[in-house]
Formats: sequence, structure tokens, C-alpha cells
Amino acid sequence: MNGLVEFLKQDQEGAEKFLHGVVDEMKGDDILWSRRFPESKNVEETKKGCVSFFKKIVGESLSKEQVVSLLQSGEYLSGEALKQCGMAVIQVWSSRREEIQKVLVNSTSNQFGESYLRDFDWKVYLTLSSDKISTLRDPLLLLNLALQNNDKKGIDQILIELPKDSLQSFIHSLEEINEVVQDLRV
Repeated sequence: MNGLVEFLKQDQEGAEKFLHGVVDEMKGDDILWSRRFPESKNVEETKKGCVSFFKKIVGESLSKEQVVSLLQSGEYLSGEALKQCGMAVIQVWSSRREEIQKVLVNSTSNQFGESYLRDFDWKVYLTLSSDKISTLRDPLLLLNLALQNNDKKGIDQILIELPKDSLQSFIHSLEEINEVVQDLRV
């Protein structure tokens, strides 16, 4: 990130423009770096450092004091770069923190699967008897899941039949998953 000084030299707000461009690119916007900063040589290296820094401070939900402390540690900015660009980094981080957080959440959720639950429907049937047993009284759950693909091309329908013991095991698994998700919630 020490390369931010180069962007500050182009004009007074160069470092801030560069950092906003980094956040825009994290969101998926196409940035023409060669047009925006035609004289810059180390755009990619500086960009990677900025993305890494933003991911760290937003992912760990650091306070302003913690961000300042991290900047002063010299790990990301040091010397002249810290003096000249530190405020630009803090301004961009504080104004675009929510956007960066959404990008991180979306990129994380997209890594786990190609589809997500769009809708569901359920029915419970009670089997009163069968050809072998005159009185049975076994409940059977029919669970219909509609899964939307991330690429938005279609919806997959999945039908699951669960007898009582499998349903109890399924509910227990969902409760465990919910506990893990609650622990990981940002």
C-alpha cells in the first residue's frame, strides 16, 4: 500500500480516488486503471495491498482506533506514505465500510455453493395402516425445496420424504447448523 504516495502526487485527492476505485472494483465494477492513472507503474501491487487491508479491517470489524493503530504499526503503510495517505485510507474505509462488508459477505456465500434456497413447501401425511399392519399411525413429511442457481438460469425442485425418525435427525442437524451460523454471523 506504500504505492499510494504515487497517486497522491498526481493530485491532492489521487490516493482517495485510487482507494474508491479499489472498492468499486471489489464490488464488481470494471475500472480502467490505465485511463484513470496513466502514469502509474505499480497499480496491481498497490491494489492488492489495499484489498487485503480493507478485507482485514472490515472482516474483523475493527474500530477507528484499531484501524489507526494498525496503520501506525507499519504493516500496511509506513514513513511518508503513512503521513500523506493515512487520512485518505480512513476516510474511504469509514465512508464505504458497509459496501465492503456486503462484498465480503456475498463473496463468502458464493463460495459455499452454486445455489440457495428460494422457497419450500411441506406436507405431513399420516399413514393409518398398510397391507401388513392394520393400525400403523406413522407420520411422513414431504418437503419440497426450490433451489435457485447463483447464475439465475433456473430453479431445481427437490422432493424429500422423511419418516418420523429421519425427520427428528434432520431437525437436529438443522439446529446444529443454525448454531454455527449464529456464531459466524458478522
